[in-house]
Amino acid sequence: MTGLELKNKWREGQISVGGWSTSSDALIAINLARVGFDYVIIDNEHAPRNTESLREILWMFRDSETVPIVRVEDNRPDVIKQVLDHGAQGVLVPLVGTVDEAKRAIASCKYPPDGIRGFGPVAASNYGADDTYFENWNKNVIVMLQIELVSILNVIEEIAQLEGLDSVFIGPSDLSLSMGCFRQWDHPDFKSAVLRIVKAARENNIAPGIAVDSFGELKQAAEWIEKNAEGMQVLLTAEDGELVKLGGKQVLRDHLNRFVK
Repeated sequence: MTGLELKNKWREGQISVGGWSTSSDALIAINLARVGFDYVIIDNEHAPRNTESLREILWMFRDSETVPIVRVEDNRPDVIKQVLDHGAQGVLVPLVGTVDEAKRAIASCKYPPDGIRGFGPVAASNYGADDTYFENWNKNVIVMLQIELVSILNVIEEIAQLEGLDSVFIGPSDLSLSMGCFRQWDHPDFKSAVLRIVKAARENNIAPGIAVDSFGELKQAAEWIEKNAEGMQVLLTAEDGELVKLGGKQVLRDHLNRFVK
């Protein structure tokens, strides 16, 4: 799937499900790329990665139907440019609190005249073999803003109208922390903020997203989202380490049930 195909899915109102990549091991990444997720968020904000390991991980997604999106460590044009040059099909930009910061993030992803990204997509263009990379890029790139600062709530309606923005993604823990109600999921201010974000996104045909596992086990999390965040489209599941644990537990249960009498 290309970035444009994923964006079109969102524009049609469809739901997409993705996973987190936090491991620096490319062997974990290539298996994550084969699960069948619509997208994977490759975390470069908190995960212990360097440029080389990120490039290797992104290469594991090259022939996958899963779209690799990198959560960058900062809202800086040089940082965003580098992860896109290495092959990310989009970015999730953290710590955006104003309209100007949102505009900077969008511009950093696009080539002129739509933005300010400099040209040098070596790995991203398959080392020059993809001669359509440049002409299609501004349409293909996925721009996501992480909604985690209380200040952004004052301008979320304006930000949702920005040209070139594809998704606003709620970081529940950081947003609730910034609001002074850390992980109090039933706090009225937090629930009101989530509804406001979803409403602003859907009214402007951009996709609202959220980290599902923040709210606990799937049944509990789904009930909270269905009750408090109707219209959520970009659903992010567990990180790769948690997926290994969950899969291992299931395999263990299956074998114990089959062989241990």
